Amino acid sequence: MISFLFKIWGLAKPYRGRLLWGVLTGIIAGFLEPLVIAVFTFVFQLIFSPGNTAFVVDDIKDVPALTVRLRQPPDEVSKYLVSRISPETRQKLSSHPESGSGTNLWRSSLAAELNLIILGPSVYDPARFAGVNLSPETRQALAQPPQPEGIMSLNRLLLQDAWPRELRKGASVRSQVKGVPRFVQDRVPQSVWDWLDSARNALASGAKTHAWAVVLLVAFIPAMIFLRGLFSYLSMYFLQWAAIRTITDLRI
Repeated sequence: MISFLFKIWGLAKPYRGRLLWGVLTGIIAGFLEPLVIAVFTFVFQLIFSPGNTAFVVDDIKDVPALTVRLRQPPDEVSKYLVSRISPETRQKLSSHPESGSGTNLWRSSLAAELNLIILGPSVYDPARFAGVNLSPETRQALAQPPQPEGIMSLNRLLLQDAWPRELRKGASVRSQVKGVPRFVQDRVPQSVWDWLDSARNALASGAKTHAWAVVLLVAFIPAMIFLRGLFSYLSMYFLQWAAIRTITDLRI
């Protein structure tokens, strides 16, 4: 195979520049394929979904720390939230190991309990959250007149601020990028995923209230599709151009 490639390289000597451009644009088009899916998922979840309110398994960053906090509540917020947990889960807290083979199942149980809590009523009380550093987004939500449809979102924000070490802010980008292969996701450093989560949360706080921000974000979808098509076309054009010229030279 290597010798065959070297033979092609030698035959296409006058056209190596375009041959390389064809290979390069083909590689770029290949990388753009999963990126298109990622961009579509990112924009859809940011704008068109009613809000990434419900907790998913990946939103619990530190299962052992959350288990300890619920088992031995160190503050008023934790004590109150433990009282909202089902008796079955409270019973498991005293005996469940902080890590081990059952961690994933336990993580799912905790996510389900958190989702029941954020359904309502509101967990906020000024005295209860006196020692919690509330984010600007949470303060803005508290300043708004209470709306029944906003209880879940507000409760999630409050839980995230109360347990910043244990819970992720918003549904993680990694948990929603289904089109990217798992082995590719694993090669991306966690710091990059954290940065993407922070960027998505920052955009979400203002995107839905600014029409031009929404337009620009939606425009990313056709822009990425156009770039994928452009690089695919360029790859075929350069490779076919070099191939035709090489075959023509051989025939002459």
